[in-house]
Parts: sequence; C-alpha cells; structure tokens
Amino acid sequence: MDIVEWIEEFLIYLKQAGRSAWTLRQYGWHLRKLAAHLAKERITTPDEVTRHVLRRWNADLADRWSPATRRQAVAAARTFFRFLAEEGIIDDNPAAGLTLPRVPTRTQRTLTEEEIAQLLNTAAQLPSPRRERETALVALLTDSGLRAGETCRLRVTDLNIEKGMLSVVGKGNREAKALFGPETAAFLEEWIGVRNEWLSQQGLTDPATVFVALGGPTPGRPLTTDGLRKILLRLGEKAGVEHVSPHAFRRAFATLIVVNGASTRIAQVLGRWSNVGMVERYTRALEEGLDGEMRELYRQISPIGRILRPKQLPLPL
Repeated sequence: MDIVEWIEEFLIYLKQAGRSAWTLRQYGWHLRKLAAHLAKERITTPDEVTRHVLRRWNADLADRWSPATRRQAVAAARTFFRFLAEEGIIDDNPAAGLTLPRVPTRTQRTLTEEEIAQLLNTAAQLPSPRRERETALVALLTDSGLRAGETCRLRVTDLNIEKGMLSVVGKGNREAKALFGPETAAFLEEWIGVRNEWLSQQGLTDPATVFVALGGPTPGRPLTTDGLRKILLRLGEKAGVEHVSPHAFRRAFATLIVVNGASTRIAQVLGRWSNVGMVERYTRALEEGLDGEMRELYRQISPIGRILRPKQLPLPL
C-alpha cells in the first residue's frame, strides 16, 4: 500500500482504539497534508521516507505555520510512523528524531461580562429562529464551559432543564456532567420549542442534537464545529465584539467562575479539566455533589446569572 492508503489504515486503527473524533480529524488533516508534500518529492511509499525528508518538511512548516499548529503536525507524524514501525511496515521510525516545537505562553482571548452582555443583547434582536438559537448558544457556552465539539454533539436527551444539568461526552470519549443556571435553562427551553416547531414546518427529520443548522447546504442537520465558529464570529461582528470563538467562552467560563467567588478547584471540576493523582480522588467526591450542594452553589455563581440579574435583561417568556 502507498502512504495515503496507510494513513487511512492508521485512522481506522485509532478509531477502533477509541480515539476521539476530534483526534481523528486533526491527525487525518495533518497526515494528508504530509502525504501531499511527500508526493511532490516523488515519495509515495513509507519505506522511501527518511529522517532527512521529514526534517526538511518540519523546517518548511516553520516558515508557514504557527508553533501550535506545527506541533500538532509533528505529533501526528511521529505517531503515524511509530504505528508503521510497530506493524513491521518499516524497519525504523524516521519521525523519531523530529522535535516538537515549543509553543510560547501568551495571554489568550477571554470574553468579559460586558462583551457577553453585548452578544446576548445583539442575539436578542435577531429574527426568529436565529434569535433563540444564538441566545441559547451564548448562554450555554458561558454558563457551562462546553467545548465546540461537545456543544455540537449535545443531544436534547442529554439535557435536564429542571435540574440545570447536562451529560456530555468530552475529550477521550469520557462521559461527564456539566451545570447551567436557571437563566440559561430558560433560554434553552425557549430554543428547543422553537427548534421543534421549525423542523416540523420545514418537513425535516429531527437529528436529535440540540443545535441545528438553520441555513447553508444542510439545514436541519446537526451544527458542525466550523458552523458554530462562523455563527459566533458573525454575531461578534454584529455586536462589535472581536475574536469571538467557542474557546473564548470556555476561558471566560473559568475566569468568571473564579471571579464570582468559586475556588479554582471548583472551577476545574465544573469545567471538566482533568488532573492526576490525589486530585482525581477529590474530583470524584466533588462530582458526586453535582446534584446536591454544588448545584445550589452553582446557581449563585452561574456566569449568565451574574451577567443578567444585576442588569435586569429580559429573559424568555
């Protein structure tokens, strides 16, 4: 088999090993780019790839890509060629000598309370059903700290509106729970009602996910992460808020939770950030309290609740 065929075989291997859909997409994208680069050098089979060839490829990426993106590409290449060596397809791993570039630490985009309030107010002025969807998106991303993929995969049956709780499949296909406040629950409840009516009017089959596309080539289908990013960027442009992204909301969630009085430990549990050793033992104890005392605490520190209550912004009827 040639390199392209082995890439597909490798992705099948990762999938059966339980790697996440996000990992499969990222590895697939980077490895297909690598295969295209090798093809330009007339290299089509794994045994033709040398350390020298991969070093030149890595150096070429340094001129065009950010350190973070190049780090992903190098990690994908190292894992792929290690797989080929373990399978006996090649004798040595030519990617073993590739170094992972350092990613400089920098202050990353975090949305402020004022910016989130602007986004909510702008969303509230959109025509239905975009008004209800965008408002629910902004509220849920702020209140729960969901990742882009988690938001797009969220099913209606994963929501417990009454308890302000949802089930989510996160990184590594790990199941977890997240909380949201009563204000976000009201936004979600209104959106789901509008969503169901809109799907029925369009004669579309319910795809089961909470958030669906309202236009584009696949109306009524589950919202994609790319679609989610475009929705947030458009909303940000309309609201005069720059660089709005799903992860900016996740950072805002962590920041606002702590600013509003929670410990960093509580923020870590609520945001489902992993840790090791003894901390994991305490995490399990805290997670058991999600349906009790911590849920009551969360109602007091819910970011959307803190943003809306003092400003008396209108909630869905």
